[in-house]
Amino acid sequence: MRRVLFIIFALVVGSRIGTYTRPPTAPTSLKSTLSKTTLPRCKEMADLYPGKLVGSKWKPDNCRLKDFSWEEKGRCVGEKKLFTISDSLGEAVQRRVFYDFLFARRWSRSIREKYAPAGKRFIWSPSTASRPLLHGKFLPSLRKSSFVILSNGLWDIGMGSCGIDHYFDVLRKKVLIYKRTLRSGSTMVLYNIPYIHHKTTGSKLGTLCNPGPRVAVYREALKLVASCTGVGILDTFQMQKQNANSTPDGIHSTGKGNVARAGIIYSMMCPSKQEDRLQPYHPGWKCTPEAVKEAKARWASVPEAASQPEGCPSLPVTKRKCFKSADLLKLKVS
Repeated sequence: MRRVLFIIFALVVGSRIGTYTRPPTAPTSLKSTLSKTTLPRCKEMADLYPGKLVGSKWKPDNCRLKDFSWEEKGRCVGEKKLFTISDSLGEAVQRRVFYDFLFARRWSRSIREKYAPAGKRFIWSPSTASRPLLHGKFLPSLRKSSFVILSNGLWDIGMGSCGIDHYFDVLRKKVLIYKRTLRSGSTMVLYNIPYIHHKTTGSKLGTLCNPGPRVAVYREALKLVASCTGVGILDTFQMQKQNANSTPDGIHSTGKGNVARAGIIYSMMCPSKQEDRLQPYHPGWKCTPEAVKEAKARWASVPEAASQPEGCPSLPVTKRKCFKSADLLKLKVS
């Protein structure tokens, strides 16, 4: 009996000699979580590039954006009023934020009961020459807003162009009026003119081709407005340029691109502490009378009907009734 037990023991031990047992490894999800936390939190718009669009999220190479839960998105949009003054580009992003709020409200009873009316408002304003924005009836809603996005540019460049000087002067005065109107602690940003891919089907605005000289000077004018007024820029130009996430007209972003842009807005709007918020881009250019005069002289050297790159149709210029910048002074802001 002892001999039998010894033989069994020897066989078991012998079968395990020289066998390497691999230690347990961390799950893949844990690995990705650990690598993600090693990156610092994105602090400024410039930190977002370079990066790439992964699914419907923008993933910067050197920092990380906070992932907000549905509960956090719903409370943020419910508590903070979002006011967007824009064309269809800003409207698409603002609509995406509102959809997130509706989804959160559907699944969260506390959000549904507390934030029944959504804190959002959109005003259609395709160009700086849009008259409705000169009317004081919009100012009360603007005063209650916590985050304001102002986007003009594409219509000023092509359809209904009133010239680069008009764009700069009127946009600057509008921003100053809106800025004085906002309550303390509110944020206002300019939505940068997007990258326009070489696609010309399906849209009148699709005749804009990049790189076009007029597109470049209008983008420069917007940066000078930001420097002269002290507001920042919501700059997703590189995002669209790197990923080509555009609809067939080459201008508007796809649904995934709008979700990614909404995520950037959450990072700018939702954190309770100012130091935790993603900061907009501030060009920091000089805004002396001499600097403005020099810029206007440089812009004047680019013809209104500047020729486009080979393969792109000419950019249409449709003159329309343009408001004098002095008209803005008639708007009383109490």
